Amino acid sequence: GNVKFIHTSDDRDPLKDIPTRIMDLDSRWHETKNLDLEKFLGMPLCRVPDPFGCCPSWSEHFTKVWVEGIKAIGIEDMEIYYNDNLYKQGKFEPYIKTIFENREKVGEIVTKFQQTKHENYIPFDAICPNCGRLANIDGFDLNNRTVKFKCGGKEIKKKKTEGCGYEGEAGIAEGKLQWRYEWPAQWGIFNTTYEPFGKDHFEGSWKKRCRQVKEMFMLRRIF
Repeated sequence: GNVKFIHTSDDRDPLKDIPTRIMDLDSRWHETKNLDLEKFLGMPLCRVPDPFGCCPSWSEHFTKVWVEGIKAIGIEDMEIYYNDNLYKQGKFEPYIKTIFENREKVGEIVTKFQQTKHENYIPFDAICPNCGRLANIDGFDLNNRTVKFKCGGKEIKKKKTEGCGYEGEAGIAEGKLQWRYEWPAQWGIFNTTYEPFGKDHFEGSWKKRCRQVKEMFMLRRIF
């Protein structure tokens, strides 16, 4: 059968840290110490401005850098997808719905692997309409396709981003699955059969995600 090489830009992930150097589209490195980037910490990468001003966002700039690197090793035939667009198009919605409908099972699976999570844990974040940062949700309404949340900051890489205190609702298209569920949801969206990854993921993340795929999404295991 036909084989497709698919690259996804996880551009609803938050800006977690400020790298000391970043690359422009001409492969030149630049220091970031004089750039005011800290104010964007916790915001989805698709909503962080491109520091060079040549692309619509941080994510689009560095996706282009990545794609040029792939082309440099001779790979031209690839498909590029941005998670932000996939959420807007409703591609993730069936998986979000499954997780919300099976909240108790989600809590049961997660607490087996992560003692820091409680059984009421919902692996979904809303994008605050006030400050633009990601925030943990407190509840959801499947009929109205909304989530409830308070923007109280979010722990990212053992640091907590500031929240603005906004409290309200957001549509499920204005949020994201946390990576532990977003990753296997992508397998379903693209009917993935093979995905390369580092050995650091093999013993932990991959095996746990395979269990989630089987128990939550009824998808086959990938290799």
